[in-house]
Amino acid sequence: MKQSWVLCPVWEIKEYYYTTTFGSRISDGVYETQLDGFEMKNVAEPRPLHNFLIDSHRTWWTMGKSYLCRIVDALNMGLVDEVVFGKEIYEVWQKNVTNVCEKLLDKS
Repeated sequence: MKQSWVLCPVWEIKEYYYTTTFGSRISDGVYETQLDGFEMKNVAEPRPLHNFLIDSHRTWWTMGKSYLCRIVDALNMGLVDEVVFGKEIYEVWQKNVTNVCEKLLDKS
């Protein structure tokens, strides 16, 4: 089935620099993203493009590996369209925003 997306994507940005503990806030962030994904999956076409941007190597790869599995699950279930980690956020975000702007200019 061909996906059609709204020109304006949805970005979920999870930033946890300098956190002292993993805590429930990070798990809440993952569950919020999954819930948003379930809601967007049920939106009639065209639906938003759902990007999940996360950072902080220590937070996710040292303290939160079990939540990385939930993020991969969300990706595999189609609850998010793309997951981007770390410094790649800047490249991917710029590329996606540029693509949206180009599509808007083409339509006008």
